[in-house]
Amino acid sequence: MKLTATSSLVALSQVLAVVALQPTSPQVQLFQDWMDAFAANDFEAVGAALADNLAWEMLPQSLNQPKQDKAGFLNFASSLRGQFATFNFTASLIAEQHGRLVHMTEPAGITLEGREYHNQIINTVDVKLIDGKYKITTMQEFVDSLYSSQWITTT
Repeated sequence: MKLTATSSLVALSQVLAVVALQPTSPQVQLFQDWMDAFAANDFEAVGAALADNLAWEMLPQSLNQPKQDKAGFLNFASSLRGQFATFNFTASLIAEQHGRLVHMTEPAGITLEGREYHNQIINTVDVKLIDGKYKITTMQEFVDSLYSSQWITTT
């Protein structure tokens, strides 16, 4: 069988699907709430879910996006989200093991100018208990590099 990016993603989702059937943990709930806050353009709630020492990066490296700390991520994300009239996430998988989440989603929206956006993303997210609250400490966002590069240069 010849492996392609699509077949690899399908295989990954089938392997992780068993884990994803478990009840929602506080870590998964935090990430789901974070996605809802992002979609609602509520960056106070987005920021509250992030650890002060957040490390975020957009991959693959061919996109040449710098790693960001919490302030850098919030600036980038709120600027990007602010260009949309509507925005939502459709999650196809959230799997968890030992505080690390793997999340497959399809973000979609309509920009303020009426341009349609639809992408595919895989996030790896580390969630840790800090001062009695779960916080996102690291996030690697794997995106469709060709499609995303068109957005990054125009946003």
